[in-house]
Amino acid sequence: MLYSLLFSSLLNNTKQTLSKFLNKLQFGGVLNAVIIGDGTLISELFKATNTTHLSVISGLHIGLISGFIFLFASFLWRQCIRCTLRIPALVIGGYFGLMSALIYALIAGFSIPTQRAFIMASVVFLSIILRRYHAIWQLYGYDTFIGTCH
Repeated sequence: MLYSLLFSSLLNNTKQTLSKFLNKLQFGGVLNAVIIGDGTLISELFKATNTTHLSVISGLHIGLISGFIFLFASFLWRQCIRCTLRIPALVIGGYFGLMSALIYALIAGFSIPTQRAFIMASVVFLSIILRRYHAIWQLYGYDTFIGTCH
């Protein structure tokens, strides 16, 4: 309970700080929606065309961000030959991808769509970390089972 209260106050402070800075930008509302998930600053054009939901944090954003961080961390780890002999680059990338998916889902408020996206990302990254490579349909089946039990 204390963590929830502390996290929500931290998230609100972050939203207020970013809102002040992003209000000055032309597409600041869109950036605020993508970064924090707050669609209140989106311009009237998006509201008039009913495309606001496309810019607010979704599972696609979580997958893209965590996938990019996975690739970037793997690339950086591969630059150190001694490091890759000890721990494979994909495993390190998996850890960073999993942590980034968790952090981004928490920033988004951990709503139902972000929970589903995080579950799918965690299934994929955990299979990489544990070096258990499965077909994509098997991973999708694991995700469906975990999502149903959730």
